[in-house]
Amino acid sequence: KDRCGPCNFEKDDCGWEDVSWSFYSWSRVQASNAITNLSKAPGFDHTLNHPTGWYMYVAGDMGDFYELAELRSPSLPASSSECQVIFYYWLVGNSTGTLEL
Repeated sequence: KDRCGPCNFEKDDCGWEDVSWSFYSWSRVQASNAITNLSKAPGFDHTLNHPTGWYMYVAGDMGDFYELAELRSPSLPASSSECQVIFYYWLVGNSTGTLEL
């Protein structure tokens, strides 16, 4: 639905902004590069289910306890029955925190 603000990160970051206040740093990565450069990152995305796909990534071991890796979306239109937010996330490690929306 074009009015709902579609984004799958395949072309760009869609206006999502890294607003982390710590050593965390979000970046848009291609899965095939993540396999070799970011050992804990998934080797495929969920849009294409292929290594050529793109997604947003933050290394979970870059910050300290109680720091936030925060990614902010652009303003979205008022909700309607036509709009949905669907996302996938990957958490790895013993001391990985929680996901909050």
